[in-house]
This record gives sequence, structure tokens and C-alpha cells, in this order.
Amino acid sequence: HAQHDIGCCYLKGEGLVQDESRAFWYFRRAAEQEHVAAQSQLVHCYKEGQGVARDESKAEEWFQRTRSHCDPRLLGLKVCTFSKTGRKKVMQPSYSCLTCGLSGDTGCCEICVQRCHKGHRVKFRDVSSFWCDCGGGKEFACDSLAS
Repeated sequence: HAQHDIGCCYLKGEGLVQDESRAFWYFRRAAEQEHVAAQSQLVHCYKEGQGVARDESKAEEWFQRTRSHCDPRLLGLKVCTFSKTGRKKVMQPSYSCLTCGLSGDTGCCEICVQRCHKGHRVKFRDVSSFWCDCGGGKEFACDSLAS
């Protein structure tokens, strides 16, 4: 969606004057049309106060809307999503763990956030197509592959 892309340009100041309020406006329009990346961006906007007043309840509301895009096989799992997906990328919430260095191209699933990375500096990234690197990575020891 072009609205999401324009929002990103305003947020980063790429080709346009940086303007978080305008970025939020474009993200909101795209999110209302079920654009999952824009919905994820709204979670960040409300959590961080980017272009809009901080509002944890609205961040949670948009986070729940992103979940409608997730692979239904993963809902209700009590173990790392890697146990279900292997190295096949599927739509699910992805998180960075700054404590362990899971960021950039690597990330972890919600179960691993709650178990393996509990107490770590973890940040919601987005809902996107990925596999859990905590469960599938060679350098990370996942405690959540079995219940």
C-alpha cells in the first residue's frame, strides 16, 4: 500500500521533511485497510508516542488487530512456534531480544519471549513472515521447544 510507504518516508524523512504526525496519519489510513505492516507501525506509534500521544490501550488494540493476520496453526501453542513451522516462514508476531542479540534478520516468537527471554530487553517488531530463531537458531538455546 502506498499509504504505508508514504508514512515510512515521513517517519524517516526520506524524500520528504520528517513529520511523525503525518507518518501516523498515513499509517492509520493503511492500517484501517488491513495493511499488516501499517497496523504493526501503529503499535509502535502508540507505544512510543510517535506522531500521536502515547496510549498503551490503543497500542494493545492495534496489536490484537495484527493477530488476525497470523497463521491460525500457531494460535494457542504452548511451545516455541519453530516446533510447528520448522524453517518455513509463517505470519506471526516477531520480537527482537536486545539482551541476546536477536535483531535485524533474527527474532523470536511470543512463547520464547515469555519463557526463554523472560526478563530480557525484548521489543515487539511486527507481524511478519518468519521462523523463530530462538528455536531454530544454532547459537541460541531455546527452552520452549517442549512443554
